Amino acid sequence: MTKRKKLLQLHQIKKHLREKKILLFYQYNNINTRNWVVLRGELLSEIPSCQSSPIPSPPFNNSDNVETTNHESSISTLVVKSKIGQLSLAKALTQVECMANTDNLSRCPSNDTKCAELFQGPTFLFACNSHHEMVMGCKVIEKKRDRYNNNHLILLGGLYYGKVVTHLDIAKLSSLDSSIYASLLVTLENRTTSLLFDQLSYYQYELLRCLEHRRDTLSGITE
Repeated sequence: MTKRKKLLQLHQIKKHLREKKILLFYQYNNINTRNWVVLRGELLSEIPSCQSSPIPSPPFNNSDNVETTNHESSISTLVVKSKIGQLSLAKALTQVECMANTDNLSRCPSNDTKCAELFQGPTFLFACNSHHEMVMGCKVIEKKRDRYNNNHLILLGGLYYGKVVTHLDIAKLSSLDSSIYASLLVTLENRTTSLLFDQLSYYQYELLRCLEHRRDTLSGITE
């Protein structure tokens, strides 16, 4: 790549890291430019934008706020081939990991060696701003992997609402749905689990109300 193209890609990477809440990193090989154009078109066409759909906060976020997506899809993709681009991604992961471990901030690696080991070749970056779009994106990419002999597009990990996540974390997050809230509501509403004391009953009522709101929020996303 020419120096100008490398600088442009570095700018694009920094923009994604700054503006997107969720980023997934895939390693790939033997996929040509035409395949990328097709895959990107399928991602944009098969993932409907969630107009004014309430999106729950991530499970490890202490905030009770509910965010609302824009009317347009926030999905974007980027193919990173240059070494400087791969080092930029590694540095970003290292910085996020260091911020999450403030007690060990002085011991954070300065050369990004640990994270750099993830990016040993061309990297496909999938970015979005909502959990729903991430789930749909994972499904589309997984469905299309057969076209590339099922081993040319490998999920490495990513960033999820400011947290470094592995491929196993992403698989678990992608499988979450509203069924867990529905089953918990049934359990709490059962007479055998009702609380005996007035004060505890009040907290049970408040918990049920919160869970019902959470369930309705998630069902609104999946419908």
